[in-house]
Amino acid sequence: MSIDLNILWFEDTTTWYNNIYRKLERYVKDRNFLLKVTRFDTVNTEQLVKLLHEKHFDVIFIDLNLLGSIKGTSAIEVIRRQNILSDILFYSVQKNDIEDQLSKKFIEGTYVCSRENYEFIPKAKKIIDKNILKTENVLSIRGLLMNNVSVFDQKMKLIISKYLDLATEDEKNSLDRYVEKQVRDFYNKISKVHQNSTSASEGYLKAVLEQERAYVMDSDKLARVVNKIFKMLKSSNDDKYDERYDNFVDNYRSNILKERNLLAHAKTDGVHGFKIENQDGRIITYDSVKCNEIRGNINRYNNLFEETLHKWG
Repeated sequence: MSIDLNILWFEDTTTWYNNIYRKLERYVKDRNFLLKVTRFDTVNTEQLVKLLHEKHFDVIFIDLNLLGSIKGTSAIEVIRRQNILSDILFYSVQKNDIEDQLSKKFIEGTYVCSRENYEFIPKAKKIIDKNILKTENVLSIRGLLMNNVSVFDQKMKLIISKYLDLATEDEKNSLDRYVEKQVRDFYNKISKVHQNSTSASEGYLKAVLEQERAYVMDSDKLARVVNKIFKMLKSSNDDKYDERYDNFVDNYRSNILKERNLLAHAKTDGVHGFKIENQDGRIITYDSVKCNEIRGNINRYNNLFEETLHKWG
């Protein structure tokens, strides 16, 4: 699951748009967000109303002069009538023209600037930063991580299933024995699984994956099984192996699962974001730098899982 920053953009000059887009895309990527832009070169009221009801936009950029002599103020009026309070950056070659239009329409809550790069880009970045900052609180970061851990669980299950479809009988049996031991050692409550799969050599792993109860195959055990598969690929010199698979389970625990567990006990600081005391008694401050690191780790594992699934067919 990517971490998106959604922008609605009204601009009719493609060359200028492409140039600015590339600069903002790099800026957003450095903060571990994915820039997603919905662009229009004019205003179609019916189409815009429908879109605003279907999709949330974090930021809205609007040029004063659009295709067909349409004024950007018409877009602002439609947006505000739908009670959309997203930040709007209204711009034009002549900044005075914008202020004149806004005063005539009595439109409030809108940032204004020139479309000259030296003014537009810094203002756009400030508005983007403002919206990113909204996500850097304990509830948002915790929710983001929890949601992605659930998504990653499903992707790891798919990776395991795909491997089982391609594996030899010996490889399947090796995984069955490995998982049976993990489950037997840590979870004695899964007697139903033992009944349905009487031995570790008769599809034990597949039976465990089909269980609906999360405790049968939690996030950590899924990561261990995936790590086992990656090691098997490496030892057999399989062309499906990727160097990024090395030390998978240790890195995943540290970068994802440990952070998830720590965030469950986070306390708001009020000044520097929020702080957590880890098991060693060390205080960890979840400021913008730390939140950016978490987003980066989420994106990294999302890409790893997606590319693995694509490569394995």
